[in-house]
Parts: sequence; structure tokens; C-alpha cells
Amino acid sequence: MRLSGAARALWGKSDRERNDGAWHPLLHHMLDVAACAEAILEREPRRTRELYARDLGYADYARARPWLLSLITLHDLGKASPTFQALWGPGAARVREQGLTWSKEPEYVPHGFVSQLALEEEEHPLSAALAWDLLRQVADAVGCHHGLRASPAELDGVGELELGTGPWQTVRRELVEAVLELFGADPEDAPRVSELGGPGFYRLAGLTSFADWIGSSQDFFGFVAPVDCLGSYYREASAKARAALDRIGWRERRPLRPDKLPFERVPFDKEGKTYTPRPLQRAVAELLEECGEPALLLIKAPMGEGKTEAAFYSHLRLQQDLGHRGMYVALPTRATGSAMFERTAGFLEGMGRSEPVDLQLLHGAALLNDGYAQLRLRAVDEGKTPDPRPAVSAQEWFSSKKRAQLSEYGVGTVDQALLAVLPLKHNFVRMWGLGNRTVVIDEIHAYDTYTSRLVEALLSWLYALGSSAIVMSATLPKERREALLRAYGAGGVPESVPYPRVFKVAGGRVEAVSCEAAPNRRVALRLQALPAGFAQVIPEVLASVAEGGCTACIVNTVERAQQLYRALEGPAWAQGIELFLF
Repeated sequence: MRLSGAARALWGKSDRERNDGAWHPLLHHMLDVAACAEAILEREPRRTRELYARDLGYADYARARPWLLSLITLHDLGKASPTFQALWGPGAARVREQGLTWSKEPEYVPHGFVSQLALEEEEHPLSAALAWDLLRQVADAVGCHHGLRASPAELDGVGELELGTGPWQTVRRELVEAVLELFGADPEDAPRVSELGGPGFYRLAGLTSFADWIGSSQDFFGFVAPVDCLGSYYREASAKARAALDRIGWRERRPLRPDKLPFERVPFDKEGKTYTPRPLQRAVAELLEECGEPALLLIKAPMGEGKTEAAFYSHLRLQQDLGHRGMYVALPTRATGSAMFERTAGFLEGMGRSEPVDLQLLHGAALLNDGYAQLRLRAVDEGKTPDPRPAVSAQEWFSSKKRAQLSEYGVGTVDQALLAVLPLKHNFVRMWGLGNRTVVIDEIHAYDTYTSRLVEALLSWLYALGSSAIVMSATLPKERREALLRAYGAGGVPESVPYPRVFKVAGGRVEAVSCEAAPNRRVALRLQALPAGFAQVIPEVLASVAEGGCTACIVNTVERAQQLYRALEGPAWAQGIELFLF
């Protein structure tokens, strides 16, 4: 399809800072972004592509591809409007010469909002090919690629002057027709689903923004003069997209190990250390023997039973069986997150994968962490020196806060994952990063009521997005346990089984198994009531630790706790006994 002079004159990018007149045609930029999206999906596990096909009602990705890429390409259709074309003087003059004019200076409206309205117009083939609700949701998903969704009031505030009518509608229709023809999106084989759905919205919105970040960079896509053959241009853009992904470190998402190892042969650190499975770990391995769909594992066991190794092993099995693209481990604090970061780095190195693994640390003090700094330096030197075993590294491009959740592997605080379920800028990119992934939430008992509700919301979305979750705790009240299981789609919650225990939810079905804790880790506690008067309490407390051990004195007011501490302070110091006040 040969484009008109008006369509060729539309600018999508310009070098306004240098003001040298350089520009990039609108359709070129739109195709750059589509090429990036396709290159990203090519390196994703097959299951990710299947999820996109399912969102649009297709049985396989090959049929979904023409329509998916067409919709992503049209994310910037709103730039074919007076409100955008008027932003740059040389570009405005050029489109005016082609008959694309405006009577007075239009008000500025974010072009993403205009794109949403432009995609919903009745004058182009999309409105005839797609169900109305589907078209509206698709327009919303690709239109919010700059981070914020338009409210109904904001959309109502866009007038004909800003959107453009007449010749503007004609050129937008021409762009839509050119894109559909290029990708072979046949209206006879258009998506037949009536709506996109929540998971589909997040997948489309997240991928569009991710691809737009790469496709908008002049480091990867230099300005090119208008071309006649869109097919040739797209092939060149695809080659640039693959080169861009190589530069940022976005590699093919492959399992850490292609072979299924029994637990006792899994190396859990870079030295290849293995463990004989404990009862808890055997129980987890047995629950995952037959797991053909994403699952939630809720592990309740004392400290020292190997919950972390059980989580790592679970990720290996789920990744191999389901095609999960990576893992994020969430902890309650920066300190626990940093400690887990070191263990996770060791585990990933021990896997010995043939391709380098990207690992990011996600919390407010990440840049102060020495281990993380070393991984970032390693990424800079990657490929410059011969290394018989590819290393774990932290690519610079993913160290940005809004991009870090896109990385293959990550460790950090739980709030970094919870940002995906809050109405914040680019939350859908974070959600995309958690999709088709294993998400581990440790120390689930440590959160307050507000955070706990957000965790439940996150589990619900992980279930909807086809991700697996592993939730771990030493203790958890019955009500919290049942709420977490139901959040992941549990149809019914079984009667309690003896502690330690593991619950598995998959496809709404719940299994629960009990296991023994290591006998040598059992601790005997003696609860003893003491008189109210400190004169009798002090000698008994001091005697209780005279030969070692630990005593906790529990009182019910702050004042009484302080008084008891002061009364014990002198005698305890004299006997060399450590004393703490909580």
C-alpha cells in the first residue's frame, strides 16, 4: 500500500532540543515499537505468547500475531492529530502543506488520550472488525503507554479541534488500513472475544509501554526519512529491535536447568552445595510431581526447616513444567531483602545456565549494596573477558525503578511487588513483569492489616495472570491462611492439618500435607506465672538463667516493663547476664 503525502508528512519524533530539523515519520516510530514488542515476545517462553493468543480468543500465537502487532503499532495513532502535530513548528508547517490544518491553536492533550479516542472512531476498519467493548479496552490499554490511564472526564474534554476531523480522520483511517495490510490482519479472522479482560489488559498495556521505551530511544532507532516499502522498513526495524534487546541484556527466557533434578542433586550455591531433603522439602517435591498449571504453595514451618531451598526448588520445577519466565523474591525489610539477595545470587550461579542471568535488587537502598554493585560492574564487563561459566549480573537498563520488575530475576521488599496493584503510574508495567513468573513472598506473618489486604490482591492478580506464588511463614493465624488461599482461587479450604504443613492450590483445588519438623531443632518452653511484686520476681528471673538459657518476662504495660528492666539492670550486669527491653 502506497501512502499519501499527508500520511508520509506526519512526524512522530523530532530532535527539538538541537532544533536542527531532524525528524522521524510517525508510522516509522509506530512500526519501531511493534518490532520491539515482537522481538520481546520472541525471547519470552512459548507460554507467554500463548497467553496473548488466549486473550484475543485464538488457539495459537501465529493467528493472534497479526492482530496483536497491529494493535500495538496503533498505540500512537493519536499523534495524527492537530494537538500533537502543532507541537513542533517545522513539522506543523509540513503537514499544513499537505492539507492537514487547524483553524486555531489547539489545546494540548496527551497524545495517548487522543490515541484512545482515535482508535474508537467509527471511520476505520477496527470498529467494524472488533466487538465494541474489546475495541474500547484495547484502545485504553495501548493509549495509556505513557503511564496514566485517561479518566472519562479527560476523554470528554478532548474536542474536535484537538482530535481533528475531515482530512485528519481520512489520514488516520489510511494509517490503520496500512498497518492491518502490512501484518496481514484479516477482518474475517479478527478476534471474536467480546472483551479483553483484566489479565489481557495488563499484558497488552505492559508490553506496549515496555516496547515503546525501547522503540523511542534514538540510541537504538535513529531517524529515517520516509520510505515507500513498509515491509522493508519493518524488517530493518526488527533487526534493530533484536540488536537493542541484546544491548540492554534482554535474552531468551530459558529454564535455569533443562534437566529435572531430584532435590538431593540440586546445587543451592555457586560451590554446588546440595542437601539431603528434609521432611518439609520432600513434601513440597511430592506436591509438585503432578502440576500442570500455575500453583500457590503456602508453607508453614519453623525456622531452619529449609523453606528457602524448598522455594528455590519449587521455582525450578514450575519453570520447567509451566514455562515461567523468572522469579521475584519479596521480603518485609531492606535488611532481609539484602540477605536473600546474596543467597539468590549464589543459587543462580550454582545452576550453571549456559546464558548469563540478570538479577536485580529492588529496594530503596539497593545502590548502597556492595553485592549488587559488583553485579552491575560485572554486567559492564560482560563479554569482554573469556569466562568458562556465564555469570549472574545486573544489567544497567533494568536498574531503573520502573524497569527493575521486568528483569528475569529479582529480590527485594514486598512493596515493590505491591506497587503493581496500586493505581500508580506504569503499574501495569510492573504487573507485566510479574506475569508468568514465580513470586515468592517470605515472612508473610510480618505485615499489618493494610499490607496483608494488598498481598491478597496481589495473589488474586498472580492467579489471573498465570503466575505461581510461594508464600512462607513460621506461623500464621487460621483466618489469614484461609484468606491467602482463597485469594489464589481456592474453591474450599480444607480442615487444618498438623503443623508444620504445606498447602497447594492449583486450578481452584486445594491439597494439604503435614510433615515432621527436625527433632533436633525442637525447643522446650516452660510458662510460669510470677508474683506481682518485683522483690520476688528478680531472684527467680536471675536463677532461671544462672546456668544458661533464655528467659522472657512478659508484662502488660510499658511502665511496668521499664520498671522491671531497671530493677534487673544492676544484678544482671553484675552476673554477666545480657538484658534487653522490647
